Amino acid sequence: MTQRHGGINYAWDWDDVRFLCLDMYPDATTLRWLTGELQKIGQRRPLVLFFHYSLEGRYSDFWEQDEKDAFGRAILGYNVVAIFHGHEHWMGHYVWRGREVFRPAAPRHPHHFFLAVRIGPRDLSVAAWDFDNRRWKDAWVVAIKR
Repeated sequence: MTQRHGGINYAWDWDDVRFLCLDMYPDATTLRWLTGELQKIGQRRPLVLFFHYSLEGRYSDFWEQDEKDAFGRAILGYNVVAIFHGHEHWMGHYVWRGREVFRPAAPRHPHHFFLAVRIGPRDLSVAAWDFDNRRWKDAWVVAIKR
């Protein structure tokens, strides 16, 4: 997998926003990598994080509460604009410890949605497209502190 994709933790820049992929979830190994990245990035730069497992709800038990607490402490004080995760196969939004969290759903499963994300100079906009009803269902706007 590493040879083909480069790694399971990776980051890239889109203008001044830093995107960080945190594997299935930020376990101890991924958290060490994330902490190193955060130290290089600094606290002001806008960040978008994504991984697979849920932070809360009925499918969030794939990682332990102490791991979630460690992740929460690691990102405290950093400019995390949004967190995206999969796993649940239905679209939604919630706030975890003051952070905006989005679930994109899965077009392949009964909840036929995808999320469209736009990053502008002042905000991140997320909109959910409903395949079945051919309409935009929900939309959110998150301010970006720069």
